[in-house]
Amino acid sequence: MNVALQQALSWYLDHGVDEALADAPLDRLALPPAANMALPDMPAAPMMCPAVAAAPAPADSAALLGTAQARTEAVKLAQAAGTLEELREAIAAFEGIALKNTATNLVLPMVTRKRA
Repeated sequence: MNVALQQALSWYLDHGVDEALADAPLDRLALPPAANMALPDMPAAPMMCPAVAAAPAPADSAALLGTAQARTEAVKLAQAAGTLEELREAIAAFEGIALKNTATNLVLPMVTRKRA
């Protein structure tokens, strides 16, 4: 057997290719383009999930901050919070980004104090 073929076979085996899927090779370049192939009849998928489609529009789009401004304001509010509860209130009150219009939960870590 040709040395190059033996090396190729060894490489395939080293990478887990250990069985053929068909009796003859398949020339995928000779297949018709996928755009020309007929697709089965399927119902049209909705463009958005119902929760996103039903999300209320922001009350004042002009109130939304740009990314840099929102980050600066968020950092200021976070640094001003002295406790986890104050941080939770600051995040809940922050109106600088549109995420608040679609987010359904505010998630913060729970801090438990060990008893002395």
